Amino acid sequence: MADDQAIEIVLGFESSRQLSYLVGDEIFLVPSHASSDRIPFEVVGVANPIDADEEYWMDNTGYFELASVGESVVVPIYMTEDDFFQGIGARYTTLVGDFGFFLFLDAGYLTVGNAKEVKQQIVGLETDLNKKYPRTLVLTRLGLTVEEFDRALTLARIPLLLYLSLVVVVVLYFLALITGTLGRSQAEEAGLLRSRGASVFQVSGVLAMAEAAVVLAAIVVGPFLAWAIVKTLLLDTINPGGEFSTGIPLGLSGDMFWMGALGGGMALVVLLATAAGRARMGTLETLLSRTRPPTIPFLHRYYLDILAVLTVAVIWFQVRGRDGFVAEGLASKGISVDPTLVIGPVMGLFAAAVLLLRVLPLVVRFLAWAGTRIGAAWFQFSLVRLARDPIPHGSLAVILMLAAALGVFGATFQSSLSQGQSDQARYKIGGNMVLRGPALHDDSPEKLRKIPGVTAVSAILRDSVTLVDSALGRSVDMLAVDPNSLEKTAFFRDDFYPGGLPGFSKELRPRPFSGSFSGAGVLLPEDTVSLGVWVNSDALIEKNLQFGVNMWARLVTAKGIYRTIPMGNVMERDGSDATDVIAVDGDWRLFSADLTALGWAEPPFELVSVFFSTTPTNRLSDGVIHLDDITAFGPSSGPQGVIIEGFEGSTPWEPLANQGADPDLAERARSSARSGGSGLRFSWTVSIANGQRGVLLPAGPSPLPAIGGPEFQVGQQVRVELGNLVVPVRFVGITTHFPTLIPDRKPFFIVDLTDFQEYARRLPSSISDEPNEMWLALDEDADRSQVILQIAEAAPGLITVRDGEATAALAERNPLAGGGWDGLTIFSMAAIGIAVLLTLTVHSLVSIRTGRMDLAVARVLGFSSRQFFLSLAAERMIIAVLAIAAGAAMGYWPGLEILELVDLTPQGDAPVPPLLPSVKGWLMAGVLGGLLGAAILSVGFAVVAARRLNTAEVLRGGI
Repeated sequence: MADDQAIEIVLGFESSRQLSYLVGDEIFLVPSHASSDRIPFEVVGVANPIDADEEYWMDNTGYFELASVGESVVVPIYMTEDDFFQGIGARYTTLVGDFGFFLFLDAGYLTVGNAKEVKQQIVGLETDLNKKYPRTLVLTRLGLTVEEFDRALTLARIPLLLYLSLVVVVVLYFLALITGTLGRSQAEEAGLLRSRGASVFQVSGVLAMAEAAVVLAAIVVGPFLAWAIVKTLLLDTINPGGEFSTGIPLGLSGDMFWMGALGGGMALVVLLATAAGRARMGTLETLLSRTRPPTIPFLHRYYLDILAVLTVAVIWFQVRGRDGFVAEGLASKGISVDPTLVIGPVMGLFAAAVLLLRVLPLVVRFLAWAGTRIGAAWFQFSLVRLARDPIPHGSLAVILMLAAALGVFGATFQSSLSQGQSDQARYKIGGNMVLRGPALHDDSPEKLRKIPGVTAVSAILRDSVTLVDSALGRSVDMLAVDPNSLEKTAFFRDDFYPGGLPGFSKELRPRPFSGSFSGAGVLLPEDTVSLGVWVNSDALIEKNLQFGVNMWARLVTAKGIYRTIPMGNVMERDGSDATDVIAVDGDWRLFSADLTALGWAEPPFELVSVFFSTTPTNRLSDGVIHLDDITAFGPSSGPQGVIIEGFEGSTPWEPLANQGADPDLAERARSSARSGGSGLRFSWTVSIANGQRGVLLPAGPSPLPAIGGPEFQVGQQVRVELGNLVVPVRFVGITTHFPTLIPDRKPFFIVDLTDFQEYARRLPSSISDEPNEMWLALDEDADRSQVILQIAEAAPGLITVRDGEATAALAERNPLAGGGWDGLTIFSMAAIGIAVLLTLTVHSLVSIRTGRMDLAVARVLGFSSRQFFLSLAAERMIIAVLAIAAGAAMGYWPGLEILELVDLTPQGDAPVPPLLPSVKGWLMAGVLGGLLGAAILSVGFAVVAARRLNTAEVLRGGI
């Protein structure tokens, strides 16, 4: 390559726009300050990434736009490798360069089993590379991603272990109850064996032999049956999203057989315990228990229910103390599930069950007492039977309560966790669809609204600001939003702010903002070519200042264009050498400025602010300036101009807020009048060091209304630094959360975008940035992918697009956070429902057999079939309704407390926003309705069994 031949380069779109370098332009690279060499570059192209969200760019858009490094500006330039080495490197061999390579991981190789091993390999990669290429730095997030995955996997196990442990408790209780209920019908056989000389061990073996065979068969067949159920019924319900070359792997592992053996062993222990309890009773004990049933269970006899409550209280104290069910390792810095804490909810459910056994007999006795006085005969008969033998019915109520609690908890925890993930995803993005990037400009909202499917666009200005008089001592996040369209574009929950987003928007903009600024300034005649202001600055002249004090005026056109014009040095005295004073009237001097210097700005003009500036060395600690008689000069006003009367009183002039402790003052005063009744007196007591001081006419409310985060208070007023100036803000409301802002991480507040921009533009030096985000609302039927394509056409340049709804849908399906658990919940509840139905059915048949004497006597006394039906229905429905209601309460309110403890982010932090309980109504209604249906069905079995009783044989048998 010849030395004088230009090297072809490509610039990013934003770099080209900001530097005004277009295709065909030639630029030069200066190797060093002392060198006269120049390396010519020719811009042959302007490029942007096709998809800025592509993984290749690693969420870094700095490859195509200017970047600041200290006081320097870095310009990304693209050239071929040959041009770099031959065109630059060959000429400047001492040039130091950094070389980087992007390495992509085969995501299919990374699995749960080898994640930690891959993490260690990445750590060793940097060491290996430095052995061959010294000073090599490896930047990767893989290690942190694996750690977060491990934490998410551990946290995901907690709700699953809680739910499955509750299922196991219900199943074990079902086994104990069903065997105990059947044991009541087998009591005569057990007593007969004991009377013939059989020992308790022998009788227990005989009674448990069949159950043991069933358990052993279940242990062998269970894992294979579970695999088949998951394969055919549950696997398809898990849809985590994403692209996978193969389906979710499913196979038989040793853990399945170990867990099956553990469950079978627990079931066998329960069966043996109940068999031993039956075998201990002889014939005499059986007859005595039938004629005089016990009313106090074994657990209550030794106050084991109180012990259970105390145990739950201790475990719950530990759980609350650790803020969850996990334990952190000091050496590994990881987390693990603490099994002693996970059994807390199980113990809580057990404690509720034994307390129900204590309370239910009292409730039944009260109902029996009331029924004997106001109820019918069949109703009294039912209540007396319940009160006489409450333990079997109480045991039946317990399984109904456990099943109802499990069903309500299952309908709550899965949907709440899944909805929580969806809310967190929407909160993090902010809007329905969010655009960010340097290619967004003031006209972008109008262009984006024209895209088919886009229903609303909100321009967002995000900035980190400093509060002058804040006790927080750190920067604060400020978000300037458009309240009108925010209701359509933003994700917002009603619990964030009283009144929800409508109330939020109304507080920020209590009245519509007019697009015309007429009336918000001093309107000048349309033919005005020069502006004059009469000033009395004698109070400053008496100070004998070394330097002058310059006056400036800021005007706005009807199109909203702002311009600042110099009015002259107010310290200048009249005389032949005066250049700024054009007229004198006693102590008053007229200063003017030519409006034709505003260039292409077209009239009419409005005067919106007048301010003063001086050098810090002037040491102007305090002062007073009087202003009056704004004068407009033009062809129709004559040489004396037209005085705009009453300017000081017709509009609310306010002093510019300063950064000092004492505010400046702007007030009407008779002593400040050149003509008329009063003039404008501007005074200050804080030294003018940096920036400008003066008065302005705010276009909207002042101070600006804002809604702050939890750190602020309603009515609190603060000043926001804006360069050397400040913007006054007053908080009219407090919100707990606002999308994209983390309250615990940094204080924040929200203001109206138009109010903030217009106030900032009326300041002496408007340094307000353009909105750097756009939040879009899309029609429900819109093709979101097509909208994204049209966004690139409407706003060409570097823009990242994030689809809030797509991200939320993906998060909602996350299996590590409740997504895809519907199949497991429904299947487990179906199994529990079958167990409850079997229990109710067996109990109905056994209770009819053991209470046949009472039923036979009632039939002899004249009970009709209808009364028998009502009596049996009331007996079971009272128990069912009380137990299901208690179970629903136990599953919902304590379940909410548990959900708050298991809902953590992979980083171990509390989620933002906090979880809001969400109940799947159809699942809860199905569970509670199914339990009531099972209770009603058991009434039918009881009625059929009662009708089949032979009254004469029962009375003849005597038992």
